Amino acid sequence: MGQCQAPNLQSPIAEQVFGREKRFRGNANKVYRTRTSCVAEKQGRRLSNIRLGALMKPKTQSFADEFELLSTSLGSGMNGAVLLARCRGSGDLVAVKTLAKTGLSKKEQAALLREVDIYSRMDHANIARLLQVFDEEDQIYLVMEYCSGGNLGEKLLEKGKFNEEEAATVIHQALSAVSYCHSRPSGKVAHRDIKLVNFVYSHSEKNAVLKLLDFGVSRVLSPGSPLLNNTAGTLEFMAPEVLRGERHDEACDIWAIGVMAHALLTGTLPFDGDEDAQVETAILRGRLEPNDKVWAGVSEQAKSFVQELLNSVPAERPSAEAALLKPWMATVVPRVDAKDALSFPVETLRSIQAFAGENAMRRAAAAMAVYSQVELKGDDVKFADLHFQSLDRDGNGAISQEELTCMLQSELGITEERCRWIFDQLDLVGDHEIQRSEFLAAVVGTRLLHSQVEIQKAFDCFDTAKDGKIHPSELVGVLGKTFCGKPTEELFSQVDVNGDRTIDFSEFSAVVNAPHVGANTNTIFSI
Repeated sequence: MGQCQAPNLQSPIAEQVFGREKRFRGNANKVYRTRTSCVAEKQGRRLSNIRLGALMKPKTQSFADEFELLSTSLGSGMNGAVLLARCRGSGDLVAVKTLAKTGLSKKEQAALLREVDIYSRMDHANIARLLQVFDEEDQIYLVMEYCSGGNLGEKLLEKGKFNEEEAATVIHQALSAVSYCHSRPSGKVAHRDIKLVNFVYSHSEKNAVLKLLDFGVSRVLSPGSPLLNNTAGTLEFMAPEVLRGERHDEACDIWAIGVMAHALLTGTLPFDGDEDAQVETAILRGRLEPNDKVWAGVSEQAKSFVQELLNSVPAERPSAEAALLKPWMATVVPRVDAKDALSFPVETLRSIQAFAGENAMRRAAAAMAVYSQVELKGDDVKFADLHFQSLDRDGNGAISQEELTCMLQSELGITEERCRWIFDQLDLVGDHEIQRSEFLAAVVGTRLLHSQVEIQKAFDCFDTAKDGKIHPSELVGVLGKTFCGKPTEELFSQVDVNGDRTIDFSEFSAVVNAPHVGANTNTIFSI
């Protein structure tokens, strides 16, 4: 469970969703190994990219110095409790998940760090943002954005059931998050605990964004690696192949989305019973038996959608990407003609082109300003997200070089070679795709850099020793050995104007405040 208050267990659906929740952690003793694992990224050692550099706090900084834990419990995840906390500097509220390391073996600690590693890769509008990670002697603290609107299970209790438009809107957002997880280039991420209470609303106002939480039992399916075979997740949402302990893959998440859709449309879970054994029997039978009374008023398109996702044969379930294209989903996002898909605000593309021409430190500072925002809000962020989705034509949650090139050539007539260069300057993490925060850095980051406060915050992210200067090892530690294809040491020398092998705030500020000649220094929405 994620960021939520304790529910009022006074209805049948409350008992189904909250009252008899049986969770499985799987085999937590398995050692997790990956080339980019945070297990190998201990504080003080070199980090591999700017995103990890922004997230992982060095040993010189403690959680208690930066945040005050409050007594409000927001729930509990698979591996630890989630509490409300306040930033000592700004007063902003955040959610904090604590992972206790005391008494655990090195292998068990490595299993905890798996959650950190997987979560650190996530950068999507429908996934709760991971803001900072403190890996201390006895605890790991995951500082996350605070989503104050309650969870989807609570919302279902309040409404009884959703109308079709509401349900389709929710499922579209849930599938968008899952599709992103399943399309990671470093390996598909199977969440394995998709359920109502692991989706929370960003706030309590109308049109709040739904966000996925809790990667405590998630796994990465690297190309060529064996399938998963341990039981993990929550019984009522568990796919039959997982419950049987069979080898399985990310298709188990699609089953869970089907369970969610059934619950939202009918107010009931599809496979239920008075005891766990009855629930297990119903899931293993794997047959969805439509009940005319339960499905009263639900369209055939919606029924067909649920039935396709709840296919007992994993290989016959649609992928998350394919599910997003089902007719029922078109009630939320109508399909766009290929010609119309190329229509895009020219101002946004020009802003992207201008950002690519900025000096490297200014681009890095803009990214840090975005990463360090406790809450990304404002009309420019809202419109930037819409434009990001328009560029992301395959809907996998990231912009490829081909997608950006296609739009730049169509709207601005830029050569393919120049398009590749622009893409490389925007790919700040270096994973050959443009993720949401990188896009926001390009179109919103310059607005943030109008503030000296934000420039100071960006400087502080690089000044990990907190001595008022950025040393070469610190810049490399945050950006990695290279940044956008150029050696980080070369970037350091360009900013170190007086050649004393340190960058003070005046040198940093001068470079960050020096936009490329002809560059647009405003956000595209404030022109």
